[in-house]
Amino acid sequence: MAHIRKLEGSRWQARYRNPDDRREVARNFATKRAAQDWLADVTASFVRNDYADPRAGKMMVGELAAIWFAATAPLKPSTRHSYRGLLRKHVLPRWSDVELRKVTTSGIATWVAEMSADRSASTVRKALGVLRGVLDLAVADRRLSINPALGVAQPRLPLQEMRFLDATDLERLADEMPTERDRVLTMLLGWTGLRAGEALALRREDVDVLRRRVRIARAVVEVSGELFVGSPKSHQARTVALPTFLAEMVAASMPTDGLLFPNRVGEYLYETNWKRRVFDPAAKRATLTPTPLRVHDLRHTAASFAIASGASVKAVQRQLGHRSATLTLDRYAHLWPDELDALGDGLERLRTPAPADSLRTPETDATVIPLETRR
Repeated sequence: MAHIRKLEGSRWQARYRNPDDRREVARNFATKRAAQDWLADVTASFVRNDYADPRAGKMMVGELAAIWFAATAPLKPSTRHSYRGLLRKHVLPRWSDVELRKVTTSGIATWVAEMSADRSASTVRKALGVLRGVLDLAVADRRLSINPALGVAQPRLPLQEMRFLDATDLERLADEMPTERDRVLTMLLGWTGLRAGEALALRREDVDVLRRRVRIARAVVEVSGELFVGSPKSHQARTVALPTFLAEMVAASMPTDGLLFPNRVGEYLYETNWKRRVFDPAAKRATLTPTPLRVHDLRHTAASFAIASGASVKAVQRQLGHRSATLTLDRYAHLWPDELDALGDGLERLRTPAPADSLRTPETDATVIPLETRR
């Protein structure tokens, strides 16, 4: 129940009971009208089901951030490592000792602008995403009625230049690899589009040479010098196709059991070590231009090969393990052949009447009336 009462002097007090614990909440105002408006807003929030207890909003952002981070335990170690760093370096230094109710959209926008002056757009967007996640939890816990981070504009990501090798360049790169293991790994990355962590987690039983298929069921990621094995990035297993020549290469170098690409002691290979000690020197010896070449560029190369072969958007999506065909198109739409000319010619044929000799059908001897004569 809500009440308004006159205090001594010219002040007015509005009161209501918190629906969660039935405790009374009161606030003083200079005028009766202001008290009535406040109670009306509170009542409307009950109806909209977005009521937030003003006392709960006194919690510090840093306190809730700790709870939010603890709830991310089921996520991949690499993701949690990223969140931990973003909280420590960017979010908590600014917001840790600020009450939730005092976090405003304008304050967040100012923080984003300040970060954008000396940090990359990617880092700023990730930091804002973490703060948004903390404030989402505040809304879910009824500590805030709305998330003030939702209306904040994010800096635009710069267009990332993609490097695509042709088949000859990929062969040159593979030929510069010091061992057959490294050569096969390079060709596998460049022709199938596997992520490096997915390829390094492959085992003998994942390969079906006869059907020319590889099963992607796990990935290995490196976090602070430690390796973690989990599900692929999309959290879904998939099967990718191998061209015959690549299936034969894999079969010829495949061990009888265990990992396809182990280190010297038969354990998982560290991608960072392989890149520094094997990939980068081989790319330099291959004199590929422009430089530098990234391991991830082999994934882009495989996408370009698949598209050039005539694969559909859905087929490329499945091969690369993208969450959606939209993501595939966003990244590689420019590689598909331009079909606008064919579309324009098709529309022209619909509008332009056929030659007179073709207007009779032999079966019915019926005459087709050209479009412009139909009035």
